[in-house]
Formats: sequence, C-alpha cells, structure tokens
Amino acid sequence: MFGNKTWTDLGARVMHRFAAEEQSPDGYWGEHSHSGPTPGYDYLTMTAVALYWEHSRDPAALKALRKSTDFHASFTYPDGTPVDVLNDRNRRWGVSDWGHFGFSNFPDGRRYAAFLASFAQSGALNLESVGRMAQNALYYRDGTSARIPQEQPRSMRRMEIPAGIRKTGPWVVCLSGIISTQAVDSQFYLDRQGHMSVFHEKLGLIITGANSKRQPELATFRERHIGQLFHMPISSRLQMGADLDRLSLAYHTFWANLDVPEPRADRAAFRVSITGKGRPPEEAALTLQLVLKAGDDLETAAGKWRLNTERIELTPQQIGGLLRHRGWTLRLDLLARLTWPVYPFNPYANAPETAIEYAVGALTVPLRLKGGGSVRPDEHAIEFALEAQ
Repeated sequence: MFGNKTWTDLGARVMHRFAAEEQSPDGYWGEHSHSGPTPGYDYLTMTAVALYWEHSRDPAALKALRKSTDFHASFTYPDGTPVDVLNDRNRRWGVSDWGHFGFSNFPDGRRYAAFLASFAQSGALNLESVGRMAQNALYYRDGTSARIPQEQPRSMRRMEIPAGIRKTGPWVVCLSGIISTQAVDSQFYLDRQGHMSVFHEKLGLIITGANSKRQPELATFRERHIGQLFHMPISSRLQMGADLDRLSLAYHTFWANLDVPEPRADRAAFRVSITGKGRPPEEAALTLQLVLKAGDDLETAAGKWRLNTERIELTPQQIGGLLRHRGWTLRLDLLARLTWPVYPFNPYANAPETAIEYAVGALTVPLRLKGGGSVRPDEHAIEFALEAQ
C-alpha cells in the first residue's frame, strides 16, 4: 500500500514466524500461553493470519489456517458459540463474525463459515459486524462444502493438551484438564477451575464448566487442607475411548475420576469416583454450575420455585435428588444443595456480574472423606444423570 519494501519485508518475517512457529499444535494461538486457548479472541488472531495469507501467499499461513479451522469447527457448540470450558479469559462469547473468509480456503471451512453466518440477525447488527461481513465477502473463496462436526451424529476431538469434546446424538460433552499458572495480578486471566460442560442441541447449555476468578465456590472441585482453600488441580489426565471418556484430576487430599459413558438419545449419565489420600481435608466438595434462566420455574422432588433475583438456598430435603428446568431433568445425589443466583466473575469489570441473565445455580455435593489409609480407592462415589424431554 505504501510502497515501502523495508516495511513489507519486516512485516512478512514477523507474520511468517507467527504463522509457522507461534501457533500451538492444537491449532490455536494462546493469549497467555500455549497451555490453553482463548477461543473468542482466537477468531481475531486467525483473521490477521488469513489476511496475511491473502496478500502474501505464504504456504505457512495456509497451513496455519487449516489447523485453525480444525480447532474452531471442533470446539463450537451447535448454537454457534465457542466451547466455554476451554476459555482462560471469558466465561461467555457470542457467535463470531470475524474471519469467516479464512475458513473458506477449505470445503469444511466453507460449511463452517456458512454455519456461523446463519446465526446473524439483521436487527442485532452493528457497524463492526457489518464491516466484518464486508471483509468476509471481499476475500471469501467459493467452492464445494463438506460436513462439519455439528452436522454429524457422532464426532470426537482430543487435543494434545488434556481437553477434548465428543458429540453423541444431541449431546455434546467437553472435558478439560488444562492446568496453567494462576496470574493473580491480571483480571483477564481466569482460574482454570472448571472441568466439564454439557450441551444439548435442542435445550442448549445445561452444565457450564466456564472458569472464573476468586470464586472457589464455582470450582468443579475444592478442598480445605491445613487451613487453606484449594480449587485448582495439581495434575490431570484425559482418556477418551470408544465407550467411556475419563478425566482424572489430582488434588492435595484426593483425586477424582470423572467418567462419561456413551449417552443415550434421551439420557446422559456421569459418575465421579473419589480416591482419598493421606490426611483427609477439613472440607471438600463437587460443584456443578447449572445454567438456569430467571423467569422460569425450577422444579424439585419437593416443590417448585420461580427463579428471579431473590436468593434461594435449597437443602437436600428440598431437592430430594431431582431438579427439572426448561425441558431437562437432573437426577442426582441426595446430599446435593443448590444456591441461586450466583454471579460469576466479569473480567472487564474486575468484579462479579450484575445482570441476572449471567447468573448460574451452584449445585454442591460434599465429598465424604474420612481417612484411615494412605490411599483409599473409591472412598466416595457420586452418580448423576441428565434426561432430555
């Protein structure tokens, strides 16, 4: 544009290295590190690489776009939103209109771009989204299309880092054992404390594993040990097999196996087995973040509550091992308690959310660890199941 070859050569060297060396093996550019993605912002990064490809024809850029397409198409829910449990910066992100033209270099990428574009609503457009649509139209590469995971009855993707996703019929389950350092000085770096999300293609997100900050009450597991509260694992392992996926997480006083057998069309079952080790904790718990909607009813085995901004603390007796909401039923441990509303952390405000639409219900089951041996296999087991109406 400016006819300055020095600038062009310098920019080309920078962008070539960025495409050829800085991308993780799993196809994303980590915002904080290679240990995990920031899916929403990764669309922005990919757009820059796609634009570089259009003007440079650098083969390294096209190769990076291929890997990026694989990552984004695999880790997008059927409603077009990025998978939440992987994100180390944002709990939520809308359907992206950035960089669709970058995906259009490949048949499945063209279908993925069309899939994302199908969620655009004319009444919700703003100047930026119109500009991105114009950029997509300018650089879009037409051609044949190929099916994407969202359109297949079954699909699975396991990353090199301990995270993976599986679609079985209408159910999508994503497991994350990603461990990264805690940047306590940055409001834009969430604690990686969430480990499972469950989505249903007709009922939407039911259990969110979205991460938070300074909120151990929303962590999948927590333990109080020697007077300190811990809510992030110290190691993890993910195994994905033909009929069972297992995420294993280690803490100071126990390790947990989260087992996900193959779901049926109308039911997804889960089992958590806890192996205690050494001195038992003063307190430990499993927490599921339930996606509940204000204005709708929450039904239990003992009654019905209309959800609004008023705080609700449901006891095990009030729940009775059953929750029903917006078409799904959760059958669960008889010791479970529920708190609503819990307002998760908003990195842009550096404080909890204030809008009720972003609140979740914290469903907590205490872990029963009594000690008595150095290693105590299956000291406590928790089973729960989701049924879709």
